[in-house]
Amino acid sequence: MPRAFDAIFAVLWLAFIAYWIISAFDVKKTRTRATSWPRWSALILGAVLLLVSRLPFLRTFVLPRTLASDVVAVLLCVAGMSVAIWARRDLGRNWSATPTIREDHELITSGPYRFVRHPIYSGILLALLGTAIASGNVLWLVALALFLGLFVFRMRAEEQLMGYEFPNQYPSYVARTSALIPFIW
Repeated sequence: MPRAFDAIFAVLWLAFIAYWIISAFDVKKTRTRATSWPRWSALILGAVLLLVSRLPFLRTFVLPRTLASDVVAVLLCVAGMSVAIWARRDLGRNWSATPTIREDHELITSGPYRFVRHPIYSGILLALLGTAIASGNVLWLVALALFLGLFVFRMRAEEQLMGYEFPNQYPSYVARTSALIPFIW
């Protein structure tokens, strides 16, 4: 049974990445971009994870794998990816892979943005949590922690840009929404 769930996770992540790549072509022109570090941080993190993935201690299994844990993991992964895609669709042509202000940028506060300011990050983290539970190994738990750190770093850059772009609307939006987890953080 684990192999079937492994295949499900592979298909989910490949489909998610394919959607992300395809949807990146229909965006507005960039007007302002954050410094280079936030822009390249995800690629750097991905390269580091690939390099360290072969370290034996990161391949240690710490969570037992059962049918129940696999089902919960798939549900978390699908829910997370769904939230991220919903948020990406609501951003429309304002979306960017890096902290960016687009030409004619709009402040989106509908859809999942009613609940959190960074639902794409929330969704990806939830999907990574599901994947970590299914894999049960330390590497995915480390990846989850590193991506959380990356996203917190990028959130600061994005929030600074949005504060400059929308000085009247953004502070009240920040006051009424959480950053990543509704009603909590």
